[in-house]
Amino acid sequence: MGKTLGAISALGLGLALSGCTSSTPTATPGSQSFEPSASSPAPSRTASPDVVPSSSPRPIPAPITGSPIVNRPGEVPEDKKVPGSPSDFAHPVSYTDGLKVEVVKTEQGRITDTGVGALTGQPVTTFTLKFVNGSNKSIDLNEVVVTATYGATYLHAPPIYTNGLNDFAGAIAPGETKQTAYAFSIPLPHLSKTTLWVDFDGLHTAAIFSGRVK
Repeated sequence: MGKTLGAISALGLGLALSGCTSSTPTATPGSQSFEPSASSPAPSRTASPDVVPSSSPRPIPAPITGSPIVNRPGEVPEDKKVPGSPSDFAHPVSYTDGLKVEVVKTEQGRITDTGVGALTGQPVTTFTLKFVNGSNKSIDLNEVVVTATYGATYLHAPPIYTNGLNDFAGAIAPGETKQTAYAFSIPLPHLSKTTLWVDFDGLHTAAIFSGRVK
């Protein structure tokens, strides 16, 4: 009997050990590879590291959905910036320090440029913007970012670069004015709901114009 139990015990131990052995080969260092799944989402990209599309409105008056957040060195918190109330296209955005930003003219046309990347025949809206510095400090205009959106979902209108259009540059001293024009391709049916965002420095809130564009 003792011999039989010993044999059964030995058999059980052998079966237990054989059950712990996997038929799957063990991976060795350097033998693994990774291939992204076809369903894996592609990494997101932005056109510029300094201009990041916002996922939610900034903490200033609406409408600003879909506008970029511009990060500048030394930018103050939003609630510490000089405030300016959003306006329609017929009136200026006025700041509490005396600065004003205006859309002095809008023009409608068609893109006539041809060649690689040209949106030939597409509508183009040109906004002439003017800064009126009624404050007692010089305003830096070297980092002006102008964005146009349209429609109920605030789609971004592509900027149009043609001859004669130049970005703001330099500084504007107290009592001075400066103006220049920016152009965007906005579908004609959406000119009734357009938003223009003029973010010009890290000390003032952005100037926001919204409504119907004539």
